[in-house]
Amino acid sequence: AADASRPPPRIIALVPVAVTNNSDAARADAAKALHFYDQIPSNQKIMAREGVTHAADLAVIGDPDAVIGQLLRYRAAGATDVVLSPFQTEPSALPWVWAVAAEL
Repeated sequence: AADASRPPPRIIALVPVAVTNNSDAARADAAKALHFYDQIPSNQKIMAREGVTHAADLAVIGDPDAVIGQLLRYRAAGATDVVLSPFQTEPSALPWVWAVAAEL
């Protein structure tokens, strides 16, 4: 981009996320919510590159500190924007996601 006198490109990471104290339940929810991604060829390439077999294995799940730590790894890897995509969408789950987003 610099050679072409353009600004550097934005690198956007869309990350399935659950901020919770019940990681086991969130992993089960992730498996249900994200299973259709397992059949998409481009996602299969991502999963193969990451060494996982299911899209749910790529979800960021945990308490607020754990989730923030995992999301910061995306920034450290070069993502300019990290988009949180909550797969647990009941109203009681979302304030935790918003709080984590505010910390990034």
